[in-house]
Amino acid sequence: MKKLITTPRIIGIILIIIAALTYFTGKQGTFGLALAGILLIIAPAKHTQEMLDLFIKTFINWKTIIITALYDAIYWLFVFGSAYFLKWRVDVKVATTQAQATLSKEALMQSAAAASQTAAALQSFVYFIFISAAAALVFSFVIYAISRSFIWTTIAKQKINKKFVLKFVGLNALWWLIWLPIFLIALIGSKESPETTKQAIGLLLTLSFYFTPIVHTLYMKKHLIGHSLGNGIAWGIAKIHRFIIPYTYIFIAYVILYQVYRIAENTPWIKPASILFVVLFIAWVRTYVYEIVKEFK
Repeated sequence: MKKLITTPRIIGIILIIIAALTYFTGKQGTFGLALAGILLIIAPAKHTQEMLDLFIKTFINWKTIIITALYDAIYWLFVFGSAYFLKWRVDVKVATTQAQATLSKEALMQSAAAASQTAAALQSFVYFIFISAAAALVFSFVIYAISRSFIWTTIAKQKINKKFVLKFVGLNALWWLIWLPIFLIALIGSKESPETTKQAIGLLLTLSFYFTPIVHTLYMKKHLIGHSLGNGIAWGIAKIHRFIIPYTYIFIAYVILYQVYRIAENTPWIKPASILFVVLFIAWVRTYVYEIVKEFK
């Protein structure tokens, strides 16, 4: 006889009770909590229990979570640092261009050289913007690929070497080439509405966050670029039902951990606390998704 009362179902019942209390107190989050509770109750007991066991197992690997979070933090440190440096250089270039244009306007009607100076200054500014943007993108990609090499070899407990890094850079280069046109199309197609642009980018980031760990995990299994990309997309779609319960647990973990984060919400420590929260949470999600995907046949 099948066991009707399991730990996941007990958690589901508790979530529905909390959702009801949330609803009657007028607070947000009712739908998400209720949906998570229902999913844990109606999903096959064996699957929900297996995913719960993997969920608990990931917290045992706290050293892996901390180390990979550190690698990710270093990556974001470089990204934010390069962004601030680029902003500083753009501000300097803007000031220089404005000074040249202002000087030229005073003599614009009297000198063809002045008009030429203004045109040259504007042309130089446009070139600077495009070259700087391209350099920033390449720099971000290189740092991304290298940091992910360290992150995933740590999660998979594999050795990192030059050959692995070069192949992993190639994998991510192709992966970025798939996503960049999609992001550009979304930006161009929604440019008339800032709110639509925000929603489109949010949706694409969510999709990339869903598919990327699958692609990276598959690569760690066979070290084959084509296999990882092809099956990463195909399995992400075909096996989406296998991820519903794991992401339900991820949602529950987020809700619980967010309550701890809220302690610093109204303090001067809010920014470092938010960065720490996001980096650690994403590091944990990677370890959890890895344990799930590596069992796929």
